[in-house]
Amino acid sequence: MLIKSSHARNGHILVEVLLAISLFVVIATAVLGGFISVRDGKIAQKQTLVAKGYLDQAVEALRSVRERDWALVAVNGTYHPVLNGSMWELENGQGPSVDGYKTQIVIADILRSSTDPFGNVVPAGDITDPASKRAMITVSWGTLVNQGVSSSQYLSRYGKNDFKEQTLESDFEDGVFTGTAIQNDDGGEIILGAGGYGNWCKPTQIPYIEVSLESNGSAAAIWAREGRVYAGTGENSSGKSFVNVQINNTNPPTTQIEGSFDGYKTNAIFGEGDYAYLATDTNDREVVIIDTSTNPNTEVGYFNAPGNADAMGVFVQGTVGYVTSSNKLYSFDLSSKTGSRPILDIGGVTVSLFGTARKLYIVGNYAYIAIDGYALLELSIASISDPSHMSWIGGADVNSGGGKEVYVNPTGTRAYIATNKDSSKPEFFIINTSSKTGFRSSIGSYDANGMDPRGVAVGTGNKAILVGSGGKEYQVIDISDEAHPKSCGELDFLYDINSVAAVLEQDGDAYAYIVAKDAGKELKIIEGGPGGQYTTEGSFESEVFDVGEGKTAMFNRVIADVTIPDDTELKYQVSTYGDGSQDCGDITPAYYGVDGTSESFYGTEGTIPFANLPSPSINPARCFSYKVFLKSSDKDKTPVFNSIKVNYSP
Repeated sequence: MLIKSSHARNGHILVEVLLAISLFVVIATAVLGGFISVRDGKIAQKQTLVAKGYLDQAVEALRSVRERDWALVAVNGTYHPVLNGSMWELENGQGPSVDGYKTQIVIADILRSSTDPFGNVVPAGDITDPASKRAMITVSWGTLVNQGVSSSQYLSRYGKNDFKEQTLESDFEDGVFTGTAIQNDDGGEIILGAGGYGNWCKPTQIPYIEVSLESNGSAAAIWAREGRVYAGTGENSSGKSFVNVQINNTNPPTTQIEGSFDGYKTNAIFGEGDYAYLATDTNDREVVIIDTSTNPNTEVGYFNAPGNADAMGVFVQGTVGYVTSSNKLYSFDLSSKTGSRPILDIGGVTVSLFGTARKLYIVGNYAYIAIDGYALLELSIASISDPSHMSWIGGADVNSGGGKEVYVNPTGTRAYIATNKDSSKPEFFIINTSSKTGFRSSIGSYDANGMDPRGVAVGTGNKAILVGSGGKEYQVIDISDEAHPKSCGELDFLYDINSVAAVLEQDGDAYAYIVAKDAGKELKIIEGGPGGQYTTEGSFESEVFDVGEGKTAMFNRVIADVTIPDDTELKYQVSTYGDGSQDCGDITPAYYGVDGTSESFYGTEGTIPFANLPSPSINPARCFSYKVFLKSSDKDKTPVFNSIKVNYSP
């Protein structure tokens, strides 16, 4: 019989007790640890939630500051938000502990790559974006490194976009025009300037050329065609009777005196082929014929009109010459130019021309004569279909001033007459000469505003040129509305202008040639322009858009509305300059295109770059301007710059 020991039983009991105690300790520790972990997790969760509240507050504070002014977030550094009254502000450095929590905002640059066509943000970019920043906002607590929450925010200057637009005539008029002009078909547009490079209506914008006629006399007469001007001196004997000036077809034109002749006082000149015809004050040679093909120019023939009066006007048509003297119109034979030329109509006209006959103009079978000194007639019309039997058939009574000069259109349907100064009536008249007989009516008139007219010519584009003494001595009249002629340009010379001629060259250049009482500068050439034609190229530089002293803006994008017909070209560049402290007028802008270089251009629209710009350009900048370039290979076409908008961020 096996008998167990009591010591063995007691040992088993001890082991079981120890095992139970161990299991209790393990279970109790786990339970206690769980309770502690739950407690600490709830505390950490609460701390994180509180920190998240401070983080959200900092994000909102940063947004508020950015919305108020980009400059407040544009400088890199460490900041913290401070509530000043009802407005958030950023102060330097990490914020102080508030209930154990500290807030900081670190603002840093954003880098982009110059080789990335999309301009993406890259860690190692080579271009700093001046219109964007990254802000790392952190709220931390306690002493452990990982006790904190954070948020990365991107800030952009583009938050407050605005735009500047130019589309009206008033928007463009203060710009710089070079071979360009403003039209107003739809509010205001930039187009190429009128033919050649000038504009009849803006003579003050075009430098005029002055030529000495090598005398001290008072130049009184002029005649011109393309490449040639004949000028003469009247009123006194100090000047030359005739000066032959070559006009070289350059722009601006150059001149050269090729010959001259003296011995008479010249009141009028007419040119035809290699001959010039002078109306003089010499009683036995009222008309002197000059051969301009010889050097020096020589007198080869003359006409002696009946009576002792001075010759005041001369005109040649075919083989017949016409001259006005006293109150008569005479015709003489020019089948030969040499020697004494015989008279054709001894009576002058069947009926007297009434007052003093001055300048005349001939179209077809009719002579139109300005009449001075007779209160009831300033224009006479004579039939010259038979030069041996001329007759007076009509005229016009327009004022009491007396006629000085008349110009007639190529069809003979309109006569434009300049009269002496009249205190109560106009001095320029458009006469309907569709019918020549009887008293002709005035269609429209123009007051010379104090000028005493002495000459008139009509240029291209429905523009008449009136010259004279006093007031504005050179006046351009728009006659496109015949019933209401109006001034469209003028020059104040401060000395008398005695005669004028207008010439349109085959290449589209147009000029007015005037002779003035200005010793040493008697002949003047003023550039004009034929309506309906355009110069081949030009440019327009805008006035400066200034965002304000001490301020800058990020200029983002330009959008232009343009019209570009076939055979024309239009492109433009922009310039951004000035750091806010510099006055825009103290800086010469450098223009660049869509890639930031002076060799590139904008067509209609594109972004404005901010890097690698030509000096002194910067972006952001205080000042903005643009320059438009227009070209045309067809003088009847022009590109049109209608408007431009520039988008910018203050």
